[in-house]
Amino acid sequence: MFDGPRRYIDPIFDCGSRPRDTVHLDWETAADVDLTRAGLDVYTSPRARPRVLMGAYRINTGPLRQWQAHKGRIPAELVEALLDPEVEKWGFLSQFERVVARRVLGIDTPIRNWRCSGVLAYMLSFTGGLDDVGEQIGLPQSLQKISEGRKLIRKFCMPQNLTRNQPNEWRNWWTDPDDWEVFCGYNRQDVVTEESIKARLSKYPVLALEWNYYELDQLINERGIPVDLNFIENVIWMAERRRAELHRKMILITGLQNPNSQPQLLGWLQGEGYPADDIRKETVDKVLKIGGMTKAGAEVLRLRQWASLTSMKKADAAQRVVGDDARARFLFQFLGASRTGRFAGREIQSQNMKRTPKLLDAEEDDTKLTIVTDLIRDGDYAGLEFFLAEPLLGLSGCMRSLFRAPDDDLFMVFAGRQEVPLHYRLSDLEGDRRTLERLSS
Repeated sequence: MFDGPRRYIDPIFDCGSRPRDTVHLDWETAADVDLTRAGLDVYTSPRARPRVLMGAYRINTGPLRQWQAHKGRIPAELVEALLDPEVEKWGFLSQFERVVARRVLGIDTPIRNWRCSGVLAYMLSFTGGLDDVGEQIGLPQSLQKISEGRKLIRKFCMPQNLTRNQPNEWRNWWTDPDDWEVFCGYNRQDVVTEESIKARLSKYPVLALEWNYYELDQLINERGIPVDLNFIENVIWMAERRRAELHRKMILITGLQNPNSQPQLLGWLQGEGYPADDIRKETVDKVLKIGGMTKAGAEVLRLRQWASLTSMKKADAAQRVVGDDARARFLFQFLGASRTGRFAGREIQSQNMKRTPKLLDAEEDDTKLTIVTDLIRDGDYAGLEFFLAEPLLGLSGCMRSLFRAPDDDLFMVFAGRQEVPLHYRLSDLEGDRRTLERLSS
């Protein structure tokens, strides 16, 4: 199917349209969980009951075709293209298409030569999703993404609330035939838009090496990072317990019905000598540093500061997205940071973990950090209270410990120069074969 003459491929520049066979692809899927909250790993796992509803695709310059899963088996030509490592597979944020093909359809498509028109757009300083990029580069309306897509996805890709007038948990071609046809058109149009973006941007040279780094990024995301589920669960319930204790203490001191209400609390604080008109973090820090409030007012401000710590939200995110094998995957978006060429974080935002505070003496001696981490890991709330004046400071300061290698394994961290793109950091290692071998294994 893919036989034919091959032209010379420039080893330096890749304009996004290399002279080899290509397939442009877009899936529409359904699952029991929300992709935006659960993440791709959980979404494509058996517990989410994922399924492909349809796929639109074009091979080379052939006709735009569409496969609907309820009408028959996936076309052999599409399977063959996905299995062939020499065929370029294109999609917008195509990591989704690749992972769905492997995990949901059972097609063992290799990472090699998967390409992403979204990443191509990010290389050239465009931002956002398929609709955003299409508009930014000036595609005519006929080539842009259909605006009704989100409504159709909510109808056909997510479970429905059952009511007397709507008794179907899942809606489809049988319950809503007219809207289903619109949905099919939406799927086909996504391929048209993606192709148009790629064609427009292919005029501008891109280093071929960047696609090698993209493939490496896909491998890194596929492997994931091991996490400590027990630590995560304990952080969540300990933080909830401590916040409830602080809330009751604030009620006792202030006499307010709801000290979490900013208007109520601000009025009470001003009666205790608080000089400002807001209780933003920066303002509170300045007031506590300057002083001048009553003892009760200053104590309530400190209690509010502790209760407002947000670092523990990463534990909630990790619990949502961690896979069945205790790994968190797909945490990085290649070239996702606008116009800088840096990675962007997803889900847990693992590239932006809170620095371990001086309270735990991490730079001088890890003893305190180890003790607090073990107390959390053991679920010893009383011990944490005894060891630290404020348990939430310990919970917040130990969030990096949610990443943990399995027993008998070593957790290696490559701390390259974070301000530069991946290929420059990797170039630091080109002469260090021993380190490269350790990383590749």
